[in-house]
Amino acid sequence: GAVLIFLPQILTLFFFIALLEETGYMTRAAFLMDRIFAWSGLNGKSFVPLLSSFACAVPGILSTRTIEDRASRLITIFIAPLMSCSARLPVYVLIIGALIKPTYGPAIAGLVLFGMHLLGLLIALPTAWILTKSMKGYKPKPFVLELPDYQAPKIKNVLLRMWSEGKEFLIRAGTLIFSITLIVWALLYYPRPESVAESVKARFAQAHPTLQADMPASSVYDPSGMRIDPEAFEREIARAYVEQSYLSRLGKTIQPIFDPAGFDWKITLGVLASFPAREVIVSTLGVIYSLGGEVDEASPSLRDAIRNSKWTEGPRAGQPVFTLAVGLAIMVFFALCQQCGSTLAVIRSEANTKWAVASFVYMTTLAWICAVITYQSVSWLTSL
Repeated sequence: GAVLIFLPQILTLFFFIALLEETGYMTRAAFLMDRIFAWSGLNGKSFVPLLSSFACAVPGILSTRTIEDRASRLITIFIAPLMSCSARLPVYVLIIGALIKPTYGPAIAGLVLFGMHLLGLLIALPTAWILTKSMKGYKPKPFVLELPDYQAPKIKNVLLRMWSEGKEFLIRAGTLIFSITLIVWALLYYPRPESVAESVKARFAQAHPTLQADMPASSVYDPSGMRIDPEAFEREIARAYVEQSYLSRLGKTIQPIFDPAGFDWKITLGVLASFPAREVIVSTLGVIYSLGGEVDEASPSLRDAIRNSKWTEGPRAGQPVFTLAVGLAIMVFFALCQQCGSTLAVIRSEANTKWAVASFVYMTTLAWICAVITYQSVSWLTSL
């Protein structure tokens, strides 16, 4: 699913790219955008990949194949993940819907959402400028192209382009995406000792005296005659298993690194679990807060859980976890962080491992720094 979910987008993108190339319009679009990109050392051919990356960085990076100059293509690949793709939208909707819209109204909520989409672009072009200045021997190539005549597209050529690009994506990137997803799933799923489920049953038995260890939750009634919700029982077991998983232990260990950004261990766990795909944080928070992994960003129960979440230990014990400062810090982090195994796999296949690692390190470090600055500055302003 994690691999094939991108295939329709890639086929659709290359259908329209091939269509524009066949008609002769693509060269004209590149010509029109050249002056805007020239100051950063790129040219107009970077426009289509960056625009495509607002939907998904994977087809955006694949579309850089239209850029002949290797250095310009590598820089475009490097900054493409900074565009705010559709996978970030569930995170924005969840945080804005839970923390910003109820307090500040829909107008401010809309401005914040627009600002989150604009943030990556504002950082991408200066990043491209720095890269073009720092790359040894890099000189922007003169942007020379021949404007072909407009013509009717040849459907056979369009379909062949879709077939070749889709096949190459599945073969070259699909295997790595699968591996990354499998590793994170295993870290979030294991270990699963029986003692965890028994502990949850014991707590339910203490709260509901009619519950027996060998009785299914669906058949148990509390003294008032109300049936214990079997789904709530299963969600509590799922939450308990996640809390003691290897990934959760790692999240608790590195939580002090994210503490300056206001993240508790649950948010940190969500960040780690969402590295294969950013939107996974929504379902992960649903499991952590005993709501189940089926919740989405619009679920009132998840938004209520976020608003009511409290620190359970440390100097901030009893204080709300999700303040305005924390919410903005989370969105800034997700807007800038390289949390997409698919994108890393495609960068590796289209460039090389060095560029994929550099992209991950740069974007993750940048996201952490900006999240800390956001949290500290907003906390200071709200305390005045």
